[in-house]
Amino acid sequence: MHIALGTLTLVLAVSAAWGGECRALIILGDPGPEPNSAARFADWTVRWAGMLKDIYGFSPANIRVLRSPARAGQPRPDLANVPPAELASHQNVLAAFADLVRNSNDGDQVVLVLIGHGYDTQGISKLCLPGKDLSDVEAARALDLLRAKQFICINTAPASAPWAKALARSGRGIIVASATPGLRSQTYFSEFLLRALKPGGISLLDGFNRASLQTIRWYQNQFLKDGAMLVHGREFQGIWKAMYPDKEMIAGSDEPKEPNNNMEDMTGWLGRRVLPEVAGLEDNADGVPSTVYEDNKQPTPLPAKAGDGLFSRTIILGKP
Repeated sequence: MHIALGTLTLVLAVSAAWGGECRALIILGDPGPEPNSAARFADWTVRWAGMLKDIYGFSPANIRVLRSPARAGQPRPDLANVPPAELASHQNVLAAFADLVRNSNDGDQVVLVLIGHGYDTQGISKLCLPGKDLSDVEAARALDLLRAKQFICINTAPASAPWAKALARSGRGIIVASATPGLRSQTYFSEFLLRALKPGGISLLDGFNRASLQTIRWYQNQFLKDGAMLVHGREFQGIWKAMYPDKEMIAGSDEPKEPNNNMEDMTGWLGRRVLPEVAGLEDNADGVPSTVYEDNKQPTPLPAKAGDGLFSRTIILGKP
């Protein structure tokens, strides 16, 4: 009796010290025929997996990547041949969700990253996959019984707002690149979120705020001039060249410029690129993502009055 009790005490102590595991599923959808999109998506996929492993300490065995093959003539020929088990097909994605549900425990942190093209219709959002596309409703149903202390979904695709409503639950942080229905242009939020989280030890809320504000500033520092794009800020210029390697860019000032929205001074904003994406964060289980525009006409970091951001403030990747 004494031995059994001592063994039980030891087991409980080891279990408490060990805590939960960190698991990640990264899905790269169909890149389509456009070479720049294919290169961008492939780059983000590799960087997300590398960051989770090298900076946030995820075990390589707990990081699964499903991807779509690059098409003939597109960049990244090393990603052209995808083994059947790694293909981001509709069947494989749902099977990967089932694996997460089966293998995850109450103390785990589970991260889902979606990369690629997306679209919405009649309130349903879908991620483009090779073959049948994946809807937010299907994903929510497949992950309904997921056991995890923290579940983080980062959907970097366009038209991703409905995913916040579909996946919302207590203990979940849902980030969508397009928080408002109807935002269907290609998104670049993933680039800025990767940069925001790269230092390591960054809370999900701080990463979201930094990335959201930088995405907005990136657009506000681009101006159409003489048929080319004038870009201010060295970092923004480097990003622009990486995103559009086949387009002409005019280097503006070394430092980014603050936006001038004075309608009486058209020289301050005439020709400026429009803002086609505003990211959203949902973590209070109401299904409505908040943005940095939530409480003010000027972009303001969360938490929002609705409460979004309070849970994400406690989340650091790799630390359930």
